[in-house]
Amino acid sequence: MMKLNLFATKLEENHTYIMKNIVKRIAAMGAAVMMMSSMAIGASASNGVNWKVYTPAKTPAGSGITTDTKTVSGLSTSSDSAIDFVCGGFTGGSGSTYARCNIQSNMKKYSTQCADLYYYGDSGSVQFKSGWYAYSNGGKCKITVTLKNYTGTNGVTITGNAQ
Repeated sequence: MMKLNLFATKLEENHTYIMKNIVKRIAAMGAAVMMMSSMAIGASASNGVNWKVYTPAKTPAGSGITTDTKTVSGLSTSSDSAIDFVCGGFTGGSGSTYARCNIQSNMKKYSTQCADLYYYGDSGSVQFKSGWYAYSNGGKCKITVTLKNYTGTNGVTITGNAQ
């Protein structure tokens, strides 16, 4: 009987040792995967900027900040082929009100291309032309967001991000 208990104890200790090692390996692999994915995201992300265009209520069209100009920096030829615009907020306006998003003309692939954002969550991109980095002043791009087709007096505010 003593031999059987000793055998069971050793088996249990061995099983516990194996399980602890498996858990440690899984945790280490998970940490490595998370670290690699965050490094990849950091390597490809530019320094995005927030923008806002608006007209206060009960003011004539054209009042308020109807054009917002910012600079996106941290761009790289290895990971960036366009500036991506996303609408993060849209209140007021009429069904035809939108934000026209653009980048500096000497970096655009197509001279007439722009991104028009009509509702919350809407997104669009403006592509870079070949050799765009030569015009970027070290990885920077000037963006312009303009409020378009606003009519009425209820006011409108459109916000978003560009990167």
